[in-house]
Amino acid sequence: MKECLETIDRMVSKEVPLIFLKARIKSPCSYWEKSKTVFPIYDAIGVRIIVKDEKACYKVLNLLSHHFLVLAQVDFIQHPKPNGYASLHLAIQFKKYPVDIQIRTPAMHAYAEGSHEWYKGKQLLKTLWKQMSLEKDPGRNKLL
Repeated sequence: MKECLETIDRMVSKEVPLIFLKARIKSPCSYWEKSKTVFPIYDAIGVRIIVKDEKACYKVLNLLSHHFLVLAQVDFIQHPKPNGYASLHLAIQFKKYPVDIQIRTPAMHAYAEGSHEWYKGKQLLKTLWKQMSLEKDPGRNKLL
């Protein structure tokens, strides 16, 4: 992963000033959960790149897609998700590993992080509600 990040950093930072560059490896538990619903999994290794504006996002996308084998590509800037999420996603092959790259502006990143926290909170509430409804006295957990 370190070699992948260093390669991307060297290649991209020559052309585009980077605000943020970070990589992560998906945990085995998260990988297993995702494998139940998604195949193939391109984000076992994930890289997030934050640049100053949309023009820089597309420049980074162009640089990476000409240097690596592209496995998949989605433009959520031109076609945002219904919840407003915007980002460029690029799945590449680095050596023998698939790597998912998200390219965003600081505003896109702030929105994505806020939406993710909201989603996780919503999931936690669903889990707690389900646990409450499974208690021995389900009648006391009903809403009035």
